[in-house]
Amino acid sequence: MQINELLDDVNDEKSFIAFVHALTADLQTDKSSWENPDLNRFLDAALARAESTNIGASHGLADASPWRRVATMLYCGRIYE
Repeated sequence: MQINELLDDVNDEKSFIAFVHALTADLQTDKSSWENPDLNRFLDAALARAESTNIGASHGLADASPWRRVATMLYCGRIYE
Protein backbone atom coordinates (compact mmCIF):
# COMPACT_ATOMS: atom_id res chain seq x y z
CA MET A 1 0.00 0.00 0.00
CA GLN A 2 1.27 3.48 -0.88
CA ILE A 3 1.92 6.15 1.74
CA ASN A 4 -0.90 8.37 0.49
CA GLU A 5 -3.34 5.43 0.69
CA LEU A 6 -2.31 4.80 4.30
CA LEU A 7 -2.77 8.49 5.01
CA ASP A 8 -6.34 8.27 3.74
CA ASP A 9 -6.99 5.45 6.23
CA VAL A 10 -5.73 7.28 9.36
CA ASN A 11 -8.58 7.79 11.82
CA ASP A 12 -7.33 6.50 15.18
CA GLU A 13 -4.20 5.73 17.18
CA LYS A 14 -3.62 2.32 15.58
CA SER A 15 -3.87 3.59 12.00
CA PHE A 16 -1.71 6.61 12.88
CA ILE A 17 1.04 4.35 14.26
CA ALA A 18 0.85 2.19 11.11
CA PHE A 19 1.17 5.33 9.00
CA VAL A 20 4.23 6.57 10.91
CA HIS A 21 5.87 3.14 10.54
CA ALA A 22 5.22 3.27 6.80
CA LEU A 23 6.53 6.84 6.57
CA THR A 24 9.72 5.77 8.35
CA ALA A 25 10.16 2.78 6.03
CA ASP A 26 9.57 5.01 3.01
CA LEU A 27 12.33 7.36 4.13
CA GLN A 28 14.73 4.45 4.54
CA THR A 29 13.94 2.87 1.17
CA ASP A 30 13.16 5.88 -1.04
CA LYS A 31 14.93 8.87 0.49
CA SER A 32 15.49 10.46 -2.93
CA SER A 33 11.74 10.99 -3.35
CA TRP A 34 11.55 13.07 -0.18
CA GLU A 35 11.60 16.84 -0.58
CA ASN A 36 12.88 17.16 3.01
CA PRO A 37 14.96 14.10 3.93
CA ASP A 38 16.65 15.53 7.02
CA LEU A 39 14.92 16.24 10.32
CA ASN A 40 15.31 20.04 10.33
CA ARG A 41 13.91 20.49 6.83
CA PHE A 42 11.18 17.91 7.46
CA LEU A 43 9.96 19.61 10.64
CA ASP A 44 10.20 23.09 9.09
CA ALA A 45 8.09 21.97 6.12
CA ALA A 46 5.55 20.13 8.28
CA LEU A 47 5.19 23.15 10.55
CA ALA A 48 4.94 25.62 7.65
CA ARG A 49 2.19 23.57 6.02
CA ALA A 50 0.36 23.11 9.33
CA GLU A 51 0.45 26.84 10.07
CA SER A 52 -0.63 27.85 6.57
CA THR A 53 -3.62 25.47 6.56
CA ASN A 54 -4.62 25.47 10.24
CA ILE A 55 -3.40 21.85 10.40
CA GLY A 56 -5.38 21.00 7.28
CA ALA A 57 -8.65 22.65 8.30
CA SER A 58 -8.59 24.98 5.30
CA HIS A 59 -8.04 22.01 2.98
CA GLY A 60 -11.06 19.92 3.85
CA LEU A 61 -9.80 18.37 7.09
CA ALA A 62 -11.71 20.53 9.57
CA ASP A 63 -13.91 17.58 10.53
CA ALA A 64 -11.16 14.94 10.28
CA SER A 65 -9.89 13.19 13.38
CA PRO A 66 -6.90 14.78 15.12
CA TRP A 67 -4.95 11.64 14.18
CA ARG A 68 -5.61 12.26 10.48
CA ARG A 69 -4.75 15.95 10.74
CA VAL A 70 -1.40 15.25 12.42
CA ALA A 71 -0.66 12.43 9.95
CA THR A 72 -1.32 14.89 7.13
CA MET A 73 1.06 17.36 8.77
CA LEU A 74 3.77 14.68 8.83
CA TYR A 75 3.07 13.67 5.24
CA CYS A 76 3.41 17.28 4.17
CA GLY A 77 6.82 17.38 5.83
CA ARG A 78 7.81 14.77 3.24
CA ILE A 79 6.54 16.69 0.19
CA TYR A 80 6.17 20.40 1.01
CA GLU A 81 8.81 22.76 -0.38
